[in-house]
Amino acid sequence: MAALEAAVHTSKRALVWQVSGLIGFSVLLVVVFIGLILKPVRQLDRAIERLGEGDFATPIVVGGTRDLESIGGRLDWLRKRLRTLDREKVRMLAHISHELQTPLASIKAGAGLLKDGLVGPLSRRQTEVVSILDSNCRKLQKLIQNILDFNMAQAREAPPDLRKIRLDELIEEVAGDHRNVLLARTIQLNLQLEPVTVSGDRTQLKTALDNLLANAVKFVPDGGVIGVSMKDKGNRVNVLIEDNGPGISEEDRAQIFQPFFQGKQQGQSPIKGSGLGLAISREYVENGGGTLRLLPSSHGARFSMTLPRAAEEAP
Repeated sequence: MAALEAAVHTSKRALVWQVSGLIGFSVLLVVVFIGLILKPVRQLDRAIERLGEGDFATPIVVGGTRDLESIGGRLDWLRKRLRTLDREKVRMLAHISHELQTPLASIKAGAGLLKDGLVGPLSRRQTEVVSILDSNCRKLQKLIQNILDFNMAQAREAPPDLRKIRLDELIEEVAGDHRNVLLARTIQLNLQLEPVTVSGDRTQLKTALDNLLANAVKFVPDGGVIGVSMKDKGNRVNVLIEDNGPGISEEDRAQIFQPFFQGKQQGQSPIKGSGLGLAISREYVENGGGTLRLLPSSHGARFSMTLPRAAEEAP
């Protein structure tokens, strides 16, 4: 009887060890299986996220089982197709915009001749009509130029022409372009600048600054205040553009740099924008190695532009 009990006890211990080993092996197998599954799933997740952000240049490679590799291959095919369609879209918009500019230039030139009285005197009503025609030509020309600028910024086929730029002089030049509207609406522009040389594409950087200042002018009330200031950040220079307008709602902040997005706030300008200005500005600033952000603000809008200093300027 004692021998039988000892045999049962030994069998129980062996069974416990076998069950424990089996459970441990099962847990290890599950961990390995989850690892093998999670890695390709993460790869798929990152690939889909990149596609959503418009990155059609990075190839999609997914490991794991044959089915998962097949899904990765189909996603890569989709990436290539989207890249092709994106290039075709850019070319089509550039072509349409270019074709529109030629007849528009003729219409604008004709309106200018009429407005200046070079083809004969006009009555008061005719002068008003010609002024409306000329104003709308300028509006359409600006919208077409925005589309062209946005296409160039997104395509990035031609590298930016990086040069040394006196940032303070460029800001003063941009401010001068807005002097008439600032005087007409008694808007105070406070410039706090210092002699600084940055690296960037002058044309693109001027467009970015012009868009930001035009945006502030559009939304600030008559008699309002716009401030442009600089701050030294070591190898970089920070430019702060702020105003005392209505600001940007929390609802609109996340989309403010999206192409063609227009917030709910109505500006003071009678000309409705295209919703491309801020998208173009960010693309151009990033092309030169800088950043453009919308800062938190309890009142008014505050944009922060950070640009790299020119090589010999960096401390």
